[in-house]
Amino acid sequence: MPKEKDDINFNWLSMMQHYGAPSRMLDFSFSPYVALFFAISGIDTEAVVFCVKYSELQEIDNKFYPDIDDIKTNVMKQNTDINRAILIPYEPQFTNNRIMAQQGAFLIPNTINYSHDDILNKYDNDNFVYKIIIHEEIAYQLIEKLAQMNISSINIYPGLEGFCKSFENIGIIPINRLRPINTELNA
Repeated sequence: MPKEKDDINFNWLSMMQHYGAPSRMLDFSFSPYVALFFAISGIDTEAVVFCVKYSELQEIDNKFYPDIDDIKTNVMKQNTDINRAILIPYEPQFTNNRIMAQQGAFLIPNTINYSHDDILNKYDNDNFVYKIIIHEEIAYQLIEKLAQMNISSINIYPGLEGFCKSFENIGIIPINRLRPINTELNA
């Protein structure tokens, strides 16, 4: 649990984000398998996994932005005159079963004017960001393979929520993709 008097509310936001609250924080995982699981859960047409060299992103920010601590402090303000769009890497300063299972970390934009993808492209460094596109045709095979590796809703969301979410992938086809069966008989 976050401490009651955390200076920056990132700890509280990260906990809330892990339980479904909307925020500008983008979930990342130190596990490529967990990242893949999140990317393909509920896939419609295609999904994307971003692979980011986390420490290199921090080094770039520290090198080019000497006032990075001020930027982090002000990230929660609605700044519209941002001329330096950056992503702030953040690891929660507390642990719980969910964060441990998901091996979670976050990238937090300092502005709402740009998407995470746009900001990553502004860093102009292809050496620390890789973008992997997963098409729907292979997503269900990947869900099955991840389940064989014990990467599933039951493990990613410890507790009752994970058990309930696991029903979405019964038979590998996510239940939210099934259509109601027509009950009328055509003669």
